Amino acid sequence: MRFVPIKTDDQLDLQSLHRVRERWVGRRTAVINQIRGLLLERGITIRKGRRYIEESLPGILEGADNKLSGALGVLLTQLQREMQYLHRQVEESDKLILRIAGDLEACQRLVAIPGIGPLTATP
Repeated sequence: MRFVPIKTDDQLDLQSLHRVRERWVGRRTAVINQIRGLLLERGITIRKGRRYIEESLPGILEGADNKLSGALGVLLTQLQREMQYLHRQVEESDKLILRIAGDLEACQRLVAIPGIGPLTATP
């Protein structure tokens, strides 16, 4: 019979960080898709991708020639704030993962391999 070694507290903390980051990324993607869907119902199309929403949404919200009601404008503004909040959370977790990867020798060796970054090196 093979036994699995018990994880250290540091390993469990890092695993928890990855799980929370993954949830934030999923929520951010859901918000982006909802924004795109609401705009598409009004005949406004935006390409897939966070970058395109971030570039287009301020102009759409400020534009006088858009087909948005006041209530939808408020909702889209709230969704935009939620998307920005989630993006900041993901960025902060990325910085923390990068710092942790820089501190661990095993992660430093893995990051030296082409195609492997801090997210992959810190399982």
